Amino acid sequence: METLRRNGGANVILRKLLARYISSGKVYGYKMFACKIPFAVKSGNPDDAIVVEVYDVPDDRVPLLDHYEAGYKRVKVKVVLDDGDELEAWMYE
Repeated sequence: METLRRNGGANVILRKLLARYISSGKVYGYKMFACKIPFAVKSGNPDDAIVVEVYDVPDDRVPLLDHYEAGYKRVKVKVVLDDGDELEAWMYE
């Protein structure tokens, strides 16, 4: 599947952008759907959660990622990391 995750076919894009993997985690209040490409949608249910990977992307390369994700909106979300820590991150919905 064409996904930016580490095991996905499109992860090469993150490597080319010099993105650094931080951790896996969950974002609550979303559901994941997939046709050929996976996409996240707000569900309205705070118990719903999607599994995400968090990357540190250099600021000057974010516009290139925005171009790749054209058609999706970049929004700030709270991520609960696998170790229980929380952080804010950008996600495309």
